[in-house]
Amino acid sequence: MRLTRLMQAFGYVEARTEVLKGADGQSVLRPEPGNIYSLGYVALNGLSGSIAGALQTKLQFVTDRYMGQAARADTIAVIRRDVLRVTEESQFPAPVVRSDGHPEIFPDAARRAGHFDGNRSASQVW
Repeated sequence: MRLTRLMQAFGYVEARTEVLKGADGQSVLRPEPGNIYSLGYVALNGLSGSIAGALQTKLQFVTDRYMGQAARADTIAVIRRDVLRVTEESQFPAPVVRSDGHPEIFPDAARRAGHFDGNRSASQVW
């Protein structure tokens, strides 16, 4: 449902919308946004070798400014773009974000943090 996707895009990762039938037969939408999630970490895999340490330092500098912000879709898109740019500038071979166009946000309800993982099986987390 569009309303649910809109709330999720603004950082309400576990948002739901309930559709109720009114007495007159009209549909009534009841949005349940839940808690807003903030970004907790960015995870990448495939970092190894001599350039991994320097690259990780550069990536951490880029991503740290977003940590703690709402897990909004536009923020995730900026992180994705910046991570690819820094990776390409560091001559890391063939960087790719694999998430079929939709960033993977893994909600952590205990900390209200959404963790971005463009690869699902991360070996580097910071």
